Amino acid sequence: MTDPSDAIEKEKRCPDCGEPLISHPDYRSWCPACDWNVLPKEEEAEELPLYERLYRRLGDRMAADLFKKVAEQHNLTPNVSAARLISILLALSIHVATLLLVILALVLLYVGWPRLPMVLLALLALGIAWLIRPRLTPKPERYLTRADLPALFGLVDRISQQLSAPAVAGIVLTPEFNASYGVGGVPPQPFLKLGLPLLSLLDDQEKVALLSHEIAHGVNGDPTRGFLVGMALESLSWWAYILRPEAIFNSGDGSIQGLLFGLLLVPLMVIMLLLSKLSEAMLRLLLYLLFYDSQRAEYYADRLAADVAGSKAARSLIDTFHYSRLFQTLTHTFVTNNPAASLFDAFKTAADALPQGEIERLRRADQLTQSRLDVTHPPTNFRQEMLARRGEVPPSLTLSTEEADAVATELAAHEAQVHREILDAYEATLYY
Repeated sequence: MTDPSDAIEKEKRCPDCGEPLISHPDYRSWCPACDWNVLPKEEEAEELPLYERLYRRLGDRMAADLFKKVAEQHNLTPNVSAARLISILLALSIHVATLLLVILALVLLYVGWPRLPMVLLALLALGIAWLIRPRLTPKPERYLTRADLPALFGLVDRISQQLSAPAVAGIVLTPEFNASYGVGGVPPQPFLKLGLPLLSLLDDQEKVALLSHEIAHGVNGDPTRGFLVGMALESLSWWAYILRPEAIFNSGDGSIQGLLFGLLLVPLMVIMLLLSKLSEAMLRLLLYLLFYDSQRAEYYADRLAADVAGSKAARSLIDTFHYSRLFQTLTHTFVTNNPAASLFDAFKTAADALPQGEIERLRRADQLTQSRLDVTHPPTNFRQEMLARRGEVPPSLTLSTEEADAVATELAAHEAQVHREILDAYEATLYY
């Protein structure tokens, strides 16, 4: 249903299809018939990192077909599949390649010592092994513990117990309109990153749904979050990046010596380019093999969140992510016009006042760009439909008024610091 305020200047027609535009003096005019002007032009051409570009291309081609398959399944718990076994073997081979370089270096040193060419080859092999080594995810630099957030951790622990998930070691309150679950440190421990701007829009049960979805990543069997496969993905992305030469031929300073040196390096640059392309091809293959299990795991996390918080809260939580674009716009307004006021209060006021037509445009913008909480999430419209097909599920965990107030008080105590981080981060993008 279109909000009456959206009818302002509705006699305007779409330049592409000629149908009436949804128009409002404070928001972007757009066409509900053909989606003209739903997205800004610069966003359509946005450059993404390699991992995200590859995953998005796969998503665009496979998400709809995959949704049909997953929607027919009543059981989304992890299982062993041929694709998963192949992906594990491929991930093992990637890590073995690094180990073989180390072994080669040791053999060269043992056989060739103290001959300089053999020592240099051994050092080269060790250097390459060091560059392409698997990288363990460290703990967050700053995180809050149960002593800092007793009420919030009390809720997190109740959800973890209900989902039989590992206990969360720490929580990071971030300036992002986002949330995530990760494992870091030695030994690996779970950490939550919760965006305070996102939390500021959620009601009590939506907070339960958000925490439940993120904690569910500890038990939903997502292979991309596993130690073995996750490090393989990071390694391949890094290989593709560091091996790709800036140019096949570089004349240097334009002198004869520079030209000759550039010509001598051409074979090496070609080999590096081929290795970079090979790494990218292996990354594509691994992502393709993992795509089904990763998407299934996200749908399963949504289902577990609905079991804990109720399906109504889980569905409304997904809708809330459409407001990330509003948050970005509002941040710009505050940095340039009113940095001293409360960004969180203004954000909640702006979200409550958003016309229905603008909310619909934000939904369509996310659908057009396949927007996700992170690159592994299915399109939001598919996530909504998956939950709707289950029917209404009552919550198994609800917050009392006292618990909800205690959580809100703890979060409010960190708003000033996060508010400053948001403004500082945005100002940095203006000057650098």
